[in-house]
Amino acid sequence: MTRAPLSSPTDERDANYLTFNNVGQVFNTQRGPFEALKEINLQVAQGEFICVIGHSGCGKSTLLNMVSGFLQPSSGSVTLKDVPIDRPGPDRMVVFQNYSLLPWKTVEQNVDLAVKAARPELDAAARAQTVDHHLEMVGLMEARHKRPDQISGGMRQRVAIAR
Repeated sequence: MTRAPLSSPTDERDANYLTFNNVGQVFNTQRGPFEALKEINLQVAQGEFICVIGHSGCGKSTLLNMVSGFLQPSSGSVTLKDVPIDRPGPDRMVVFQNYSLLPWKTVEQNVDLAVKAARPELDAAARAQTVDHHLEMVGLMEARHKRPDQISGGMRQRVAIAR
């Protein structure tokens, strides 16, 4: 695992932004239980950038699925700001390798779908402002009316990040 701090934590709360505490994951398979993770302990400070590197099947996606809230550990806990992660939430995101964009929708419409799902309380004007903000953040305002097949792979990845 490689770590590159973007800023140094100023207090204990910052140092324990994301915590894996004795995390284990066992999957039931046709051949019986498969232990994918065992006794994982990791603390990630707010603003810290880490890379999880390993061979196929070593548990990288399993860890990310726990952070996203898509998967609960069989043992131990995963917390964000000392609050257990027990379901997906708009404060965390996953960017899939295959972009997962709807090909018949524009860049703007793909991002809007996510905003509608994450922030259903927003009216149309506030939702449009949120979409614009995220498209500006990833530099895709000029491509807002294009469909995924009309933009490059890197631009598709940025749409996925904006979403």
